[in-house]
Amino acid sequence: MRFASHIGIFVFLCAFSVRADWVAWSDGKKWEGKIELGSSDAVVSLHDGTQLHTWKLSEITSIDFSPATQSMERAWTFVDAGKTTKKMEGNPYPTMELQAIVTRPNGDTLRGHLITTSLYLSDPRGVKKLLLPYKLRGQEGQRFDDLVYVRKIAFGSQSLTYSEESGGNRLLITLLGCPGKAKFGAVSCSKMEEAAVVRMDGNDFRVNINGGNVVVAVWLDGKIWVGWRGAAPTASRTRIEAGLSNLRDFFDDRRLLATSADPLDETTYYTLILFSRTGKTTSDTQASQPWHLEVCKWRLGAETSDVTLVSRCILLRDLRSPNDPLPAVVFSSKLKTVDALHDGMSVDVRETDSE
Repeated sequence: MRFASHIGIFVFLCAFSVRADWVAWSDGKKWEGKIELGSSDAVVSLHDGTQLHTWKLSEITSIDFSPATQSMERAWTFVDAGKTTKKMEGNPYPTMELQAIVTRPNGDTLRGHLITTSLYLSDPRGVKKLLLPYKLRGQEGQRFDDLVYVRKIAFGSQSLTYSEESGGNRLLITLLGCPGKAKFGAVSCSKMEEAAVVRMDGNDFRVNINGGNVVVAVWLDGKIWVGWRGAAPTASRTRIEAGLSNLRDFFDDRRLLATSADPLDETTYYTLILFSRTGKTTSDTQASQPWHLEVCKWRLGAETSDVTLVSRCILLRDLRSPNDPLPAVVFSSKLKTVDALHDGMSVDVRETDSE
């Protein structure tokens, strides 16, 4: 299957380098300044499922957040006192639980549930309070994409490039010739940051993304075209598959679609994985089963069993009905050539060959 499309990208960027702490949000905003805890004896606490770990801010370099669970819920009341029959009220609203990855100065990482924490960011305009909750709750009628959360906090970043207006590399991306509304997604593997993409009008999108080694995807009519580069040795892929089988999260179906090795670090690998939920969810809407197409970063140690999922970024996501098929993922030779988003760039998907 082919479709006619042309992607024109125009970059409006006012960038400079600073040394600062910074916060990147899921909707593309970015704050920077000096980040502190509320008191000198306060700490950041994370529970890894077995034990509680605590650090001072000086002992960590970054914290990454991503959805661990997502569900559509509704308010309810008991019909009769003393009985378990419930009466549902109002429209469904989205909820999301966040997992955190804390990175130490030596590169070690730890994944788990960050205990709700308040940080304070100071800049020339004043002080902002930054609440990091474990669970988010949206409003009735909203979707998961409407929930805004902190994606990354970096402490003492030396070369932060950001847009004066929006806090990221602000691009206007237009998909031309698509017979319907397409969706666009991008992830920077070098930064392990997903693009914040907002549809403007038709197939025009506002995109905020930082970093290179970019994986891009276009979704239309049940099919996703992905630009993926490289491959991992069979032995490394087998180890990653074993690590993936031991992963415990909200999803119960995990399909490893592609792998690649980091050319600068023989212990680091990237994967393209289609995560989906096939089991029961708390949503009573028709489209109740979430799926994510994610780019994941792995670190393989010296021992065969030493496989660590370092971070994960969402390339595209949506909800489907239980009987609907998952989107088909096709690897595009044209999109494969895209490793950065820059001024004047265009990609003609019309001439794409599937791999």
